[in-house]
Amino acid sequence: MNLKVIPLTVADDGSFQTSFVIYIRDAKHEGLYSMFFHNCLNYPGSLGGSGKKQSVSFSIEIAEKNSDSYLSAGEMPLPALYQMLAILFFLSGCFWVFILKKTGSQQVFRIHWIMASLVFLKSLSLFFHGVNYNKIATQGIHVESWAVLYYITHL
Repeated sequence: MNLKVIPLTVADDGSFQTSFVIYIRDAKHEGLYSMFFHNCLNYPGSLGGSGKKQSVSFSIEIAEKNSDSYLSAGEMPLPALYQMLAILFFLSGCFWVFILKKTGSQQVFRIHWIMASLVFLKSLSLFFHGVNYNKIATQGIHVESWAVLYYITHL
């Protein structure tokens, strides 16, 4: 195991700042990482520590990102899959309406038109879900407006 020293800079107000990037290149190490914080100033004899307990506060920002997407490896194909399924549902709905129009109005029941509208609604639902996953993949955040549209059409 190679231990690296993380460079710390001291700001004008006496606070410490650091920044570092970790690249996980080997598949067997994916998901196996930890970060530990140890306050050495609470112990006498280490880095000028007084032995009295001192409180510490810090903020941390972590961005977990694959090479080109914020989605996990298993979720990366989902935006394209949902968009492809939305197109397939839309085309099958168009084909269904074409068949209904071709057979004539005396042989078509209302349930057939309702089911055709259900196929178009499912297409719209998959489209919204695909756009939502695409926004998560590119921006790393969950855009609520697309999720609300998906849930409305899904329900």
